[in-house]
Amino acid sequence: MYIPLSVSRLAFIQQDYFETLVTSILLEETETFQNATLLKSEFDWRTEPPTASLLVLSEEPFSRKQVRLLENYIVDRTGETVQLSVKVIPVYE
Repeated sequence: MYIPLSVSRLAFIQQDYFETLVTSILLEETETFQNATLLKSEFDWRTEPPTASLLVLSEEPFSRKQVRLLENYIVDRTGETVQLSVKVIPVYE
């Protein structure tokens, strides 16, 4: 009984680390998020590849090309694939 719990806990720790890493990469290393605010991120680990749903405040919408470039950058930095779903709440000035 201890082994399955340990494996489950390890998977949870790895997922939590990956979620933190992806969020950090997006916010600190990409130009796309320099003029945007990430309000919420939720990861779905039941899909293959995992999906990250992002809720963002931004003056500009995110194009499909930008989202694909972000996905590719995550793969380059982590070696792992994640599918991004970005919902932008427009901010008007």
